[in-house]
Amino acid sequence: MRKLLLICTLFFFAYCQPPEDKIYDELEISYTDITHQNIVRFQDKRLTDSLLEFLNHPNGAYRYAATLALASVQDKKAAQGLSNILEKEKYEQIKALSAYALGQVKDEAVEQSLVNAFQQKVDSTTSHKVNRAILEAVGKSASKKYLEYMSSVERYSFADTLLLEGQALGIYRFMLRNITHPKGTQRMVELLTNKETPSSVKLIAANYLGRAKNLDTKIFAAGLSSQIKKENDPNIRMALALALGKTKADTARSTLLSLFSIESDYRVKCNIIRALGNFKYETVSQTVFQALNDPNTHLAVSASNFFREHGQESDNKIYLQKYYEVANWRPKTQMMAAAIKHLPNTFTKTKAGRSQRLMNAFNQTQNVYEKNAILDALSEFGWNYTFLNDILINNPEPVLKSAAATGLGHIRFNKNFNQIFKNNQAVKAEMNTVFEQAIAQGDVAVLGILSKLFANPDAGFKNEYKDLTFLKDAQAGLQLPKHIETYNAMQSALDYLEGKAPSAPKVLDYNHPVNWDLVQKVKTSTSASIQTSRGEISIEFYPSMAPGSVANFIDLAQKGYFDGKVFHRVVPNFVIQGGCSRGDGWGSSDYSIRSEFAPLYYNDSGYVGMASAGKDTESTQFFITHSPTMHLDGSYTIFGKVKDGMNVVHLIEVGDKIEKITINNF
Repeated sequence: MRKLLLICTLFFFAYCQPPEDKIYDELEISYTDITHQNIVRFQDKRLTDSLLEFLNHPNGAYRYAATLALASVQDKKAAQGLSNILEKEKYEQIKALSAYALGQVKDEAVEQSLVNAFQQKVDSTTSHKVNRAILEAVGKSASKKYLEYMSSVERYSFADTLLLEGQALGIYRFMLRNITHPKGTQRMVELLTNKETPSSVKLIAANYLGRAKNLDTKIFAAGLSSQIKKENDPNIRMALALALGKTKADTARSTLLSLFSIESDYRVKCNIIRALGNFKYETVSQTVFQALNDPNTHLAVSASNFFREHGQESDNKIYLQKYYEVANWRPKTQMMAAAIKHLPNTFTKTKAGRSQRLMNAFNQTQNVYEKNAILDALSEFGWNYTFLNDILINNPEPVLKSAAATGLGHIRFNKNFNQIFKNNQAVKAEMNTVFEQAIAQGDVAVLGILSKLFANPDAGFKNEYKDLTFLKDAQAGLQLPKHIETYNAMQSALDYLEGKAPSAPKVLDYNHPVNWDLVQKVKTSTSASIQTSRGEISIEFYPSMAPGSVANFIDLAQKGYFDGKVFHRVVPNFVIQGGCSRGDGWGSSDYSIRSEFAPLYYNDSGYVGMASAGKDTESTQFFITHSPTMHLDGSYTIFGKVKDGMNVVHLIEVGDKIEKITINNF
């Protein structure tokens, strides 16, 4: 019976005729139309029933808009209505969008509807788009058995780019749900290493192999090594570098080391360094040392991160030497962190002496983000807790209070905590008292950071506080929606400490309508010029896909909100992030906007997305990607893309300022 089911399912997934050229009319959303505006209002208010009524509207543009809205709402109640659209809709564009929306529901109950809707005979490229969307949606929602079926299909022609993309996306989306299968991995390797495979498909396959956990890929090391040497696309090379590292094969190590010296793209080199962490330290460390003095800060930071994470006691003196040699404060501070961390705990005086050098640097610098990094480095020596305690309680700077809380959490979470303090329970009691005092002060970041620490079973706080009134009082003092991330973190802590089942995260009510006057003024030529301390970045907007996010960004820019704000978060070869009112990532405004999930993909550098602490918690913070970040698809709003100034994006470092944002052609 199972074999028959496999054959039938493979038939659905595999049998497609080549497309014929046929043009379908565009289904356009017009935000000057009051009905389209109402559909977005229903989306923002999460009124699923009202949106479902539009799925039967005679106007196809309204059906399209309602289907797009349901992709953001992600309500299981919409599954049947979307399934009906997928089955009966005459416009292929709406069918494809309904498949995307069904995938966003993320419910196994929709799997049969998706499989049944897979079109066996197609006569247009648009029909292939429907099948592509179905295959991806299966990966987001279906049960594991469909992964094996999908992975077994080899009949798609290499000219059928959309079908191959759908298959690769489906396998990739399964992986993001921690569902993998050897046949899926084998298929991704085949797609990646075949010279006829379209680049868009190779990119998906490479990201699968680079991101998936616990894959046994050593047998593919030779093939992947060969592929990275001839791959011209740096977006694919950087993912391939991570994939090679996961093989842990000598062939892969040799390939990565040889490529590092000739690679011209810093992003690929950052990933090579990350990949080298999978191999024996002594076989790769000399290559990583070379990157510490690289003029590209992202590369130098990646190298210093390597030594902090993977360093050895035998090279401890070299780390100290590099601390004095490296000029940039980010890798410099990380090297001292490595010099402290990779000493035995018995070297108390040596650790204390090196910590004092950091404290001296802390007192000398005026750069709050350098101070932040120093506090992080000091957390590598447990006895520095008194210094961090003082910052946490007495320093008024929000960035430093949150850094001190994070550092103390790192100390407390150390598996060798009792050994470091020789089972001195007085230290633990002192830290607990400081945590209670800090929470009473009500700093939103400190509350969130310490609550996440309390809620972690491995941190050992279950029986540390007999009276939790201090936590409950602090939570009651939070302002919603402004402090939603902290509120949910505190609730998780309270549930854990009280021995209760975890509560569902609090969902924010609709509180900030879309400014339609602004949306209607946006033209195709409208752009934003972000003037930074490093140069100018120009971005274009996607108002048809994310009207609320576009209007919010324009409104904030016109009011001057962003002026003087900083890029508080820069992760090498990932993102730059700004717009925080506090400068530490915990700042927000007194309102929230809704997540807007459209069939857009973080498959390139330069996408502009809304930062969030969970669905529907977006406000003022945004990010720009250094490279493809496909794991963010469908979970983080995309509302624009860099059209000029990516060189500036790559130059941005932590603490660089947004001097002003100007809206052009508006």
